[in-house]
Amino acid sequence: MPPVTNEYSYFNTKLMMNKKFFLCALMVLLAGVICVFAKSSAVWSGSFDAQNWAQIDGPYADFSLGVYKLVVTGDNLNAINGGIYVKGQNFTLKSVEVLKKSSDDSSSDNTSSDTTSGIEYQSLPWSGSFDPNNWNSQLALQDKELKAGDKLIFSGSATGSYAQLQVATPDFSTFFTKGDWNLVDFSNGSYTLSIDDAATRDLLDSGFVVKGQHFVLSSVTVEKAPVLTFEELPWMGSFDPNGWNNVLALKDENLKVGDKLVFVGDASASTEDAPSQIQVAAPDFSVFLTTDHEKYNDFDGNFTLEVTDDNVDLLRSGFVVKGQSYTLQEVRVVSSISTKINAVSGDHREQAAYYNLMGQRMAQPKGICILHGKKIIQLNR
Repeated sequence: MPPVTNEYSYFNTKLMMNKKFFLCALMVLLAGVICVFAKSSAVWSGSFDAQNWAQIDGPYADFSLGVYKLVVTGDNLNAINGGIYVKGQNFTLKSVEVLKKSSDDSSSDNTSSDTTSGIEYQSLPWSGSFDPNNWNSQLALQDKELKAGDKLIFSGSATGSYAQLQVATPDFSTFFTKGDWNLVDFSNGSYTLSIDDAATRDLLDSGFVVKGQHFVLSSVTVEKAPVLTFEELPWMGSFDPNGWNNVLALKDENLKVGDKLVFVGDASASTEDAPSQIQVAAPDFSVFLTTDHEKYNDFDGNFTLEVTDDNVDLLRSGFVVKGQSYTLQEVRVVSSISTKINAVSGDHREQAAYYNLMGQRMAQPKGICILHGKKIIQLNR
């Protein structure tokens, strides 16, 4: 071919390469713009098949309805901003959307209280007709007079299978329903929530929400805890805690640091599903004196609690006993002073008149005795 044709072909080829380069650069620029806008809107769509996962330790949520809402709070904001991943099984994820707060809340800080500022609470006791609309609606309730030992009774009717009820703080950082996935079965139309300690009381009386599926709630009432009547130590009787539902209130204003309280009972009702457990606490359950399992101790029929500088004032003013799968029969006071006196003052035992709880004189005083009209613990030395 003539040389001019070669020069023309070379120029044409170079021009086409420049066009391709320009188009590629333009596509990269457009992709960058799209990514920026996608990040700012924080919306993802596609098709992610979770298939089956190797089960790991840690919480997960039921996704059988195909929808799950994760509330952004002050506690999890930094973790979410750092990036999250999604795992699971037996579902296909189609989209992840961000629901922004209303502009009315834009001036507030990024704390968990932001998500609850617009909630209108209804007072307890409550009655009406609340349909949770398959987790899409919530009922907000509040009672600032709640106290530890009170009970919240939820009543209604199931409208389908798998009726499930959930009670939580408004930001869903704490769940009061402790079943699987933080919900409870509501198929029988009734659920009782016991306020077991001061921390739970504080969270509930600041306001809580009810959600769920396949039921209609008709009332939420408050069963007030009975006024405690403290019995004096030492104590004898038959106390059944009835699976954490009953409480025994005791006190002894004369307790001293170094004394010991000995709890004696029958733990034969213990089973693998309901082992014998004893709890000793302040009347409002703000302080727990049984702490092997944070709030209670295993009970094999005998448990000893030492009076210390930290608990002597609480024990003197009054404490409560709860638990499960046992019958308490006796709470003895072993005095740090009387044990030393009893060890060296045998003459006094011979001269004083001791009686048992039936009023019969005892030649050899032992255990709980009556001396000078008062109950005492006489150790067998």
